[in-house]
Amino acid sequence: MRNAPSPSSDRAWYSPHRIVISWMALATLVGMGGCGGPTKSVTGPGDPPTTGACRQFSVGATPLFPPQLPCGAPGPTTAGAVSSLNSFWGGQVQACACLIPQCIGTIGAVFPFDPARIYYDRDQLTYFDRVSGSTVPSDIWLAHEYGHAVQLALRLQVRHTELQADCLAGFYLGARVCAGTARQTDILATFQTFCFAGGPPGSTWFNPGVHGSCPERVSAVQRGLNGYLGGLSPGASCPL
Repeated sequence: MRNAPSPSSDRAWYSPHRIVISWMALATLVGMGGCGGPTKSVTGPGDPPTTGACRQFSVGATPLFPPQLPCGAPGPTTAGAVSSLNSFWGGQVQACACLIPQCIGTIGAVFPFDPARIYYDRDQLTYFDRVSGSTVPSDIWLAHEYGHAVQLALRLQVRHTELQADCLAGFYLGARVCAGTARQTDILATFQTFCFAGGPPGSTWFNPGVHGSCPERVSAVQRGLNGYLGGLSPGASCPL
């Protein structure tokens, strides 16, 4: 467990009846490559195989000053997830459990004034763990926030900030598949989590501050996943 959630705050935000796409429809969407057209599937029957040597990178996102907001100590699961992300990206990003209204209920956030810390709502991640039966979707959600830390560390100027962060999260998911720590069911649960958090059809995806619709978000995560498993660099996988 990341931390024990309060009995009401988690379900009030994420109730199962609000999921907007069925497992069967999601599997069809994944097979078609989301809204980006046909792509090579990275999952088949059973679990995705490992591919031998798994690549890591060196971005170097590191806090340069004390936390700018109250920073609660992360639970062991979240601390481990961010440690894994640091190993993958070569950074020293810190996880901070939310203690203030600015980030409670938002799942996670990276603020430009504190660019190497992920502030997250522990109740939301705990509930994702419980609903999916896996910690992988929450870990990949943290990877989305870590993607913002990568963007800020490299001072990337991109058109679609949020969709690129989704793609970078999918890129890290590819490393988890490579290492054998993400199974097919984890991948589908991750796609559903990002789908649920998508905006309604017709969302202005071209606005860099908008997260995108369900198909756009799933497509971005899958693009990163395919890119990693296809041997591409982060930039070649996620040039948004």
